[in-house]
Amino acid sequence: MRLRTRLLLGFGAVLATAVIGLGLSLGSARELADASRRMVEQNFVAIDVASDLRRLSEAQQLALTERLSVPGASALDLLPVFEQDARQLLARATRPRQSVLELEQLQRADAALSKLRIAVEEASLRDSDSAGVPTAVIDALLVLRDSALSLYRLNHEAMLRAGKSISTQAQRLSLALGLLAGFTVLIGVIASVRLAQRLSEPMERLARAVQRVSQQDFEARVGPSGVREVDSVARSFNDMTAALRRFHAINLDRLLDERRRLDAVIADIDDGLVLFDEHGRIERMNPVAALQLRLDADTALWRTLEQLGALPELARAIRTLLDDPNAPLPAHPELSVGDGADQRTLLYSLLPFSESQRPGVILVLRDVTEARRFEHLRTQFVLRASHELRTPITSMRMALGLLQAKSPFAKGTREEELFSTLVEEMQRMMTLNERLLDLSRLYSGTAPLELGAIDPRELLRRVTSRFELPAKEAGVVLTLDLSDELPEIDVDISAIDRVLDNLVSNALRHTPSGGRVEVGARRRGGEIEISVADTGDGIPAPEQARVFEPFVQVGRKAGGSGLGLAISREIVQQHGGRIRLFSAPGSGSTFVVSLPLGGVG
Repeated sequence: MRLRTRLLLGFGAVLATAVIGLGLSLGSARELADASRRMVEQNFVAIDVASDLRRLSEAQQLALTERLSVPGASALDLLPVFEQDARQLLARATRPRQSVLELEQLQRADAALSKLRIAVEEASLRDSDSAGVPTAVIDALLVLRDSALSLYRLNHEAMLRAGKSISTQAQRLSLALGLLAGFTVLIGVIASVRLAQRLSEPMERLARAVQRVSQQDFEARVGPSGVREVDSVARSFNDMTAALRRFHAINLDRLLDERRRLDAVIADIDDGLVLFDEHGRIERMNPVAALQLRLDADTALWRTLEQLGALPELARAIRTLLDDPNAPLPAHPELSVGDGADQRTLLYSLLPFSESQRPGVILVLRDVTEARRFEHLRTQFVLRASHELRTPITSMRMALGLLQAKSPFAKGTREEELFSTLVEEMQRMMTLNERLLDLSRLYSGTAPLELGAIDPRELLRRVTSRFELPAKEAGVVLTLDLSDELPEIDVDISAIDRVLDNLVSNALRHTPSGGRVEVGARRRGGEIEISVADTGDGIPAPEQARVFEPFVQVGRKAGGSGLGLAISREIVQQHGGRIRLFSAPGSGSTFVVSLPLGGVG
């Protein structure tokens, strides 16, 4: 409801005086609203431009510093967009009836842009061995930033002056309304007091809020009063203070501090960490990775591994993942760095990622030199121990055979039962020793492959035929899933048969009665994938990485010697392939053997 309507209805007796007071209040309110609107439309636009110009110049300084710190680097490609944005901001700040000081700062900023271009062009023509940001570039950016600060300061002071003017006008309006109330006290004291309170209180709140803003308190707000004109001024004032608060909330130092904290965390990681951008360039590298890869961190930044002439195999893997994030990872993710006694073995993993549609690759490195040395010592020990045990075990078996022939025990006696147990355990010991010998030969590479071409479907038909009866006895359904056509592969047929026998035997042993074991094969790119899947209990994630180690048995049903999967892995790797496990507790397990179509490389 308008104030005029209230006066006409409630104060008919003081109509003339009330109309004069209403005119004064409306005129003052409109003047305050106009002054506040002009302050927001004119000064705040300039302040906003100054803020944007300052942030833009600081961002450009960071970009130029980073680019020109690289010897021989050119920064000309950074200027066009920056100049366009900066000149658009300067155009926004230009308005009619602008002060001479503001025009001087805008002209100064425009001149600084021109000097910046000249300085960057001269820096790009310098010697290719020199690095660093020239003084002329820094001076031009400082002048540009100083012009933005001066523009901000001039408009901020203008806003403070306008705020004080609004405060003065508000106080004058309050005084006028007070006089009006005193003049009409004889006619209607109560009506005059109510009118004075309704009009003076919001103005006083606005005056107090303006004073708080002049003291750098940008949280000041003016609430609604119910008078539409005064509320318009309050909304404009609130918009102005909210904009000022957002501007002052920008804290570049805080952002830089957060980045320094992130760099400190990455530097303290025990493993090596390297981040590659979408072009394969090293974007970030912690000190551990630089030490492991024998690279100089400052030299390696923003260069590819190809440019550094290091680790071509790793460079190809990274390039493949950048081109296709779903590409298969290397079969043996290990690197050898250094020569002789200083040689180190690194286990690595590659993880493609995308940040704001910007692809990249994360490389994580772990030094496994000591672990590989231990494995080598263990292999040598197994090889020597198995060779040393072979002769006495054979002699003991022959002695048992002669003893059984010359001194047979009566059937059903305790002696005959113990002797049978002794013979069985001796046979088991011989089998274990033979497996140890096989594994040691595979480790040492003294077991040559006898390659022959065979249809993968034939391999799978043979293994399912061999285990058809054991599957029925265990109450497990053994099925065969084959593609219509598969090309032949060159493999050591007996060795691959042994791998498949190990996998199917393990699957049957860990699948309960009523379960299912499926053997299948398909072509994927340049490989043939043979899979053995079961519906057993599955393997917990912490144990999955150890299933291919010798003497490791997982799952609730133990059996065998714990060497089958270790032997299988070595056979598959000798064929240039890889064997993987996919499992989850309660969901069964799937072993996948990938063999190259081109044969052993």
